[in-house]
Amino acid sequence: MRQVRNGLAVAGMIAVALVACANPAAPSTGRPSQVRSATLACFRNHGPDESNAPGYVGLSVSQAFGKARSVGDEYRTVAKNGHCFAITSDLVNRRVNIWVLHGRVIEARIF
Repeated sequence: MRQVRNGLAVAGMIAVALVACANPAAPSTGRPSQVRSATLACFRNHGPDESNAPGYVGLSVSQAFGKARSVGDEYRTVAKNGHCFAITSDLVNRRVNIWVLHGRVIEARIF
C-alpha cells in the first residue's frame, strides 16, 4: 500500500510540473497574435551555443522532422500553439528545437 501511495504522489508531482509548463495565459483558442507571441516566448534562450536554423521556418512539422532526420540531427518540439512543453535541459549537439503554430514551424534553433 505504501508503494502505491508513493507512486501516486510521484505521478501527482509530475502532473503538476507538466501543467505548470503550459502557458494558460494564451490558450490555442486565443487571438492569433497572442498565440504566436506565447509560442515564441517559450524557452527564448535555452543554451549559449544555440543558433537560429532558418531553413526549418515555414516547413510543416513532418517536413522539418524529415529534414532533421535526413542530415542526422535530433529534433523536438518545444512549443506548440501557445503552449510550452516540458523539455530536458541537456544540451545535445545537433538537436533542432522547433516552435510550431498551426502545424508550421515559426522558429527553429540548433545546438
